[in-house]
Amino acid sequence: MNGQLAMRLSGAAWPLATIIVLGVLWQVSVPESALDVVPTPMQAIVALASMLVSGKLLAGLVVSWTTVLEGFAIATVLGVAIGIAAGYWSAVAGWITPILNLLRPIAPFAWIPMAILWFGAGGGAGVMITAYAAFFPIVTNTLAGVARIRGSLVVAARTLGASEWLILRRIILPGALPLILVGLRLGIGLAWAAVIAAELATGQSTNAAPGVGYLMYLNFAVDADVNAIVAMMLAIGVSALIGDAALRWLQHRLVHWPAEH
Repeated sequence: MNGQLAMRLSGAAWPLATIIVLGVLWQVSVPESALDVVPTPMQAIVALASMLVSGKLLAGLVVSWTTVLEGFAIATVLGVAIGIAAGYWSAVAGWITPILNLLRPIAPFAWIPMAILWFGAGGGAGVMITAYAAFFPIVTNTLAGVARIRGSLVVAARTLGASEWLILRRIILPGALPLILVGLRLGIGLAWAAVIAAELATGQSTNAAPGVGYLMYLNFAVDADVNAIVAMMLAIGVSALIGDAALRWLQHRLVHWPAEH
C-alpha cells in the first residue's frame, strides 16, 4: 500500500513541478507596464480568492455544474442507448448512422440560435448545447465498443439459448463498457467547453445566478478585469478535471478487462 502511494505521489510530482515552473516563468516574464492587460498567476490567484470569498464564483459554478450534469446525463442515456442499438442491430444502424454522420460535423455552437428560440435565453438552451456536445463522443465510442466484441460470443450465447436481453446485459454492455467510459470522459470535457460558450451567448437566466461563462463576459464587458477572467478559466479547468477524475475512478472500479473481446 505504501509503495503504491509512493508511486502515485511520484507520478504527480512531475506534472506539479512543470506547472510551478511554467507559472514562475509566466510571472517573471510579464513586464510591469503590461500588467493592466496581461494577467499574472499571482494576480489571477488573488482574484480567484476574492471571488470565492464573495461567493460569486461558487454561485456561478453551481449554475454551470448543474447545466453540465443535466446535459451530460441526457447525452449519456441517449448516446449509450443509441450506440448499443445501432451497434447490435444492423437495421437500426442503417437508419441511425446516416443521421449521425450528417449531424456530427455541425458544431454545438451553431445550434445556439435554435436553442434560444426553443428554450429561451436560460438554462434550457445551455442544457441542449451541452447535451449535443457530449452526445457524439459517447455514441461514437459506444458504437466502437460494440463493434470490437467478437461475433462468435453472441453466436455461442444464442446457441446456448440466451435471450437477446441477456446477451445485451452480459456480453454487449460489459464488452463495450471500456470504450463507453472513454466516450464519457471525452463527453464531460466537451460539455464544459460547450456550456461556457452557451452561457456567453445566452446570458443570465431571469431566475438564477449567472453561470461562469456569463460572469466571464461581465468581467470583460463591464469591469475589463482580465485577472478575474483568468481566475474563472482556472476554475473551469479544475471543474473539468474533477469531472474527468470522477469518471476515471468509475472506470477503474467497473472495468477489469480489456476493451477487445
